[in-house]
This record gives sequence, structure tokens and C-alpha cells, in this order.
Amino acid sequence: MSGGSRRGRSQRPPNPSKVHPIKPDDPPIEGLPCDVDAERFVLGSVLLDDNRFEEIGQLAVDDFSVERHRRVYRAMRDLRDLGEGIDRITVANRLRERNEGSDDDFSFLVDLDTGIPQVPHLTSWVRILRKKSVLRRAMLESHKFTVDCSLRVTEPNELLAGYQARIEALNTEWVLAEGGISRIEDLESVFADQSPAEYVIYPVLPAKALITLAGDSESGKTTLACAWARDAMLQGHAVLLLDRDRNPRERIRDRLKRLGVPADCKLLHVWDCEQKSEPPQPNDPRVVAWVKRMVVETGKSPLVIGDSLISFLMGEEDENSATDMRALFDRFRVVNGAGATAIIAHHTNRSGEARGSSDFRPAGDQGFLVSNHDRAGGRLLDVITLKYEKSRFGFSGKIVYHYADGKMIRASDGASSEQPRQPAAERLQSLLIDNPGVLSDQFVKLAQGVGVTREAARDFLKEGESTGAIRVEVQGRARLHFWRSEEADNGDLDAS
Repeated sequence: MSGGSRRGRSQRPPNPSKVHPIKPDDPPIEGLPCDVDAERFVLGSVLLDDNRFEEIGQLAVDDFSVERHRRVYRAMRDLRDLGEGIDRITVANRLRERNEGSDDDFSFLVDLDTGIPQVPHLTSWVRILRKKSVLRRAMLESHKFTVDCSLRVTEPNELLAGYQARIEALNTEWVLAEGGISRIEDLESVFADQSPAEYVIYPVLPAKALITLAGDSESGKTTLACAWARDAMLQGHAVLLLDRDRNPRERIRDRLKRLGVPADCKLLHVWDCEQKSEPPQPNDPRVVAWVKRMVVETGKSPLVIGDSLISFLMGEEDENSATDMRALFDRFRVVNGAGATAIIAHHTNRSGEARGSSDFRPAGDQGFLVSNHDRAGGRLLDVITLKYEKSRFGFSGKIVYHYADGKMIRASDGASSEQPRQPAAERLQSLLIDNPGVLSDQFVKLAQGVGVTREAARDFLKEGESTGAIRVEVQGRARLHFWRSEEADNGDLDAS
């Protein structure tokens, strides 16, 4: 029992007022964050090449957790200030001059650079040391604050003010360790880079941006995103579809086939529910690593599609919560930061607005409300309208696409290359002319084949019969249908 008690106590941060001074050869204080290997690699790299001291000169002595490493770093810094070279001999000699030497200094210095990996930059190791140092001091500050509060060494408001100031100073150091901005004067000028915005597809997909598509079920938002993906792949962009909506693989495959995406496309990856693992969040390390690889391999911003937003909510997250909505968007922002362009599909409510928190609209970079209008009166994809709900790139208004049997042609672009689909009445008339004597059920099936609903086809037959445009010939129980104007052209009208 006593041994277990001692182990438990050793893991708690020590009281700074009671910690004994660290002896020259003491290891780091147990329970506090440190990375002894990183400390050794940093010092050893400088012993091998003293020009590398410039890479670690921003470190403070206290950023090292091992007292002997602190002494070596102090000696290196003294030598650099004196304009002397830094190597094993000069460092050992400087330690003796400071009365900090030991009999085994030279062998200890030899061990520092033994087996260390050769890296072009020491930045990552320096960052590790600075972060560990900040965490050590934060733990000690927190423990000291707890002790001071319990002892009431001063007034609570003074205790709180002092603690807040010290924590804010540590926060600034953490920002510096992360490579962030610590002073206003360090801000980069907004005029430094005046290159124009890049686009995966102009103007709908700005590169490295987060785009939202909100629409009713079956409005075509996922099909549109996949059509954009197809066009992006033709330009050399890689695409990853994260389907957490548990759509059947057959449905995903059929959609891609209709859009003309070849089965052997190497730039496309679909993570659906039938894979060995469930589709991950966009900030998953596997996704981020893929994005970075594709940026290097293709030189272009890859496309990451999330289908759909609600399926990416985690645990107790709620789409009606602004905090949870922002957290979800922040996860997609990770792939933006890695170089990807992201698309999120979402559903609308009964009012035709994006469902859930009002924070959905401002959280993205460019957002569209998506609607589909089937000119035949059904719910088949036909005319897909995108209304700009938000754009940080100065766009507004609407964009119209014609599904056109999977081609997904922009109305402004398609006139010269391919006309929009015929109105439903013209398609039905052409069907009847091409199939004289057709039965009602046969005609309905033909109509569905050209994107016209069953109801619209039956109404067409009834209206045509009532107006005299369609002649019906009854043979037993069968009703055969003929288009009269075609008969007139053939000279058959009088014969009837």
C-alpha cells in the first residue's frame, strides 16, 4: 500500500515552494511534460554543425527539462555571444570555466550527437521543446495558485490578477511555439500577395474554400456536386467523396455512371458505408494526409465532398446549436488548411431555408440554395437552379443547370453546344407520332423513358382525346392511340 501511495504522489505537480533545487545530474521532475530525446537531438545537431545554432537560438535555458542539458545550452549560448566556435571541446572547456563541469563531460557530449537523425530543419524539435516548457510552467503555476488560494497569502483579487497575467504570458509563448503571431507588428501586409483568387470551377468552386449546397431531398445537390467532381477530375483534380448518409453503393455507382464518370478513374475515391471502416470525419489524419499527397502529386487543390451535413455531427452535437455547427465546419476547415476544396451537402426546412442553426449560412465561404424543376411535372432531375445565399467572392444571383441526361450543362454555356430538353408536351407528341396505335400502358412506359411522369403521360392522352388532337381506336378492351395531325399529313384523316 505504501509503495502505491508513493507512486500516486509522484505523478502530481510538485509545490514550487517545496521543490528542492535540481542537482547537476538530476533527471526531469517526474510527472511534468518533457521530451529528453528532442533535447538531445537539438544539442547534438549543433555540436555536429555550429551554424545550426541560429535555428535553436530562440530557445530559453528553461525550455530544457534536464539540468545537464540546460548547462550545455548555456555554454553554447556563451560561446556564440563571444564569437567562438561550438564543438565538444569548446563546450566542455566553457563548462569548466563556469564551474559546471564534470569528469565525464566529454563522453556526455559525444553521446548527445550519437545516432541522431539527419534532418534539414530543427524547427519541429524546437517547437516540441517550447511546448513542453510552456506546459511544465502552466502546471507549476496552477499548483502554485491552488496553494496560494488555500493559504490566502494575499487578497483574492490580487491573486486572480497575478495568475491571469502569468497565464496570458504563457498563452503568448504557446502561440509563439506554434509559429503564430505574438505582436501586431508581425502581421503580414494584406498587400503582400495580390494574386487573383483561384478556382477549381469558375465561379462556383473557389479553390481551398468551403462551399455549401442546401436543398430539398432529390433536389439534385449531391448529383450536382458529383458533376462538379467529374469536371474537376477532367482538369486533373483528385476527388474524395465521404458518404456518411449510408447510401447504397449501387445508387452511388449509378449516379456516377449517369454523369459519365469512368469506373477506372484513378483520381476518384469514394468512402462509402460498405468499406471496411465507416467514413471518417474530414479532419481524420487519413483524409488530411491524402489531401497533402494529392496537392504534391497533382499540383492542384483536391475536392472533398461531405454527404450530408447531419451525418457528420458527432455524439451529442445538434444541428440547431451554433456552437456545434461551427465545430463541424471547423473540422472541414482542416482540409481547407491542407489545400483542399470542400463541399457540404445539407437539407432545407419547410420554409426552403437551410435546416438547423442560423450559423450555417455565415460559416461557409460560398453557399447555394438548390432547387429542381421538372418541366414534365414530376420529380426527375431537369432544371436545377442554384441561388447564391452567400459569397465571399462577390457573386450573387442564380445559376441554372440543365441535367440533360447527366451532362449537367449550365444554361449560359449550353446553347452553343447542346440545347435544353424539349418541353414535356413536345416529347410526348413525338412519342405518339413515332408509335402510332400505342396502348395506354405502353405509352406511359415510353414517356417515363424520356423523363415524363406517369400522371403527365395519362393526362396528355386524356386531353388530346378531348380536344380531338388524338384519335382513339377501340379493339375489344384495347384502346389504340394515334396523333391526328400526322394522319392528316399522310392523307388518312378522311378515311377515318
